[in-house]
Amino acid sequence: MTRDSRTLMLLLFTFAILTAILIDSGMPLRTDAAPLGIVSFQLAGSGNTAHTILDSWQDTGRNAALINLAVDYPYLVIYAALLSLLCRRAAASLARYAAVGRTCARGAWVAAGCDAIENLALLAQLLNAPGDGAALVALAFASVKFALLGVILAYLLVSLFARFSNRFTQT
Repeated sequence: MTRDSRTLMLLLFTFAILTAILIDSGMPLRTDAAPLGIVSFQLAGSGNTAHTILDSWQDTGRNAALINLAVDYPYLVIYAALLSLLCRRAAASLARYAAVGRTCARGAWVAAGCDAIENLALLAQLLNAPGDGAALVALAFASVKFALLGVILAYLLVSLFARFSNRFTQT
């Protein structure tokens, strides 16, 4: 097994463990005011909406949100490393899409940086009073993060499809 493959396996394993922790810690965050849990809070966009979400969570939910955000910091490093590695591997195996793959590999780290800033805005609202400024920062950086991740995942799916169709046309 190559070093690259071992790194990929370690990242996938860590990603799976952290994903399970985030799902578990996020369960109490799903309320009528926050049907998407922490994502509803990320996309609140206003202090009033954030306040309504926080009220619906009560103390148990707020503690769960703090745990969720604490786990999200190592998670964002892991998903960025994993997506970056997958994009670099796709770029290396598909010359036609190599430039896009290298751009997406860097984009994974930009998405993680947006996630970190978004988390700071969420923490500010959890630990202090929710406000329009922090809610807008969270919304803006979450939106960029989700857009970048969408493009990266689309690239990976297209490159996977292209790789398999190349195998079938060459046989």
